[in-house]
Amino acid sequence: MQTIMRLRQAMPFSDTYILGEYLSFGDFLLAAVAAIVLVWFVRQITKAKRFFGMTPEEYRTMQINRIIQRCYLLFPKTTFCFDGRTFKRGMLIRVTTRTQTFEGRLMGLNDDNVFCVLTQIHVAADILDNIMEIMELDE
Repeated sequence: MQTIMRLRQAMPFSDTYILGEYLSFGDFLLAAVAAIVLVWFVRQITKAKRFFGMTPEEYRTMQINRIIQRCYLLFPKTTFCFDGRTFKRGMLIRVTTRTQTFEGRLMGLNDDNVFCVLTQIHVAADILDNIMEIMELDE
């Protein structure tokens, strides 16, 4: 308390800058939460501005391109062999697993022997050990 009094005497117009006397921990916490909410709100507005001029088809195309780029990063191997046949990235294939069958474009394989197929509706990934059959389809 004596240091606060000394500071007041040394700087008579600066007592609004002495934080310990005027702001509590709750005030700091409220300011931090308000800053986070404000930043989130501004980010949402900037994201919305990017997509205002887009049609739904353009937005879907942009999202598919993002998904494809992520698949390329997660599944870097472009070719693999299964039952003596070689399959390459981009080939249209039909995969039969123990539980389901799906068709789509082969996106790649990773080091854990997990492969990725981009279908019309979703992205499918499975372990090569679960595959019963892979067939190449005509485009």
